[in-house]
Amino acid sequence: MLAGATVMVLTQIAMVAIMTMTPVHMRHHGHSLGEVGFVIGIHIGAMFLPSLVTGALVDRVGRIPMATAAGITLLAAGALAATAPGDSVPLLALALALLGLG
Repeated sequence: MLAGATVMVLTQIAMVAIMTMTPVHMRHHGHSLGEVGFVIGIHIGAMFLPSLVTGALVDRVGRIPMATAAGITLLAAGALAATAPGDSVPLLALALALLGLG
């Protein structure tokens, strides 16, 4: 139980750190509120839609492999968000989708 709680806390910290700065970053680069809303909407969809099968995946694959997959996905999201050009809505949407999935 402690391992699961630790994974949840660490993944939430990573998500909040990236997600809270994305709208500020996008507005700084001249994106409209519609584009910001689109990217955040993609993130929210990627965060909640997979929850329909997450429990079954953890039961089938195991806690450690799923926690590892989440960590790798969050690392990829952070790397993509950090290196995506400021004017690229598709790359920012992909980064936030990975962030939500992780």
